[in-house]
Amino acid sequence: MADKQGQDSQRRRTPPNVNPNVPPLMPQNLPPHQSLRQTQQQMTQMQDYIRQAQARDYQL
Repeated sequence: MADKQGQDSQRRRTPPNVNPNVPPLMPQNLPPHQSLRQTQQQMTQMQDYIRQAQARDYQL
């Protein structure tokens, strides 16, 4: 069955492929009490932890 535009009215358009669970990019989604400096410090701590883990794996 065709509608006024000549398209199949039974067929629905495909919704856009958007994942609603993806948070916006940093630093816009920081909580008000958390500064960018704190997150950089946390990132440095994480990098140090990763380096230690890699060094441990390398020694095995």
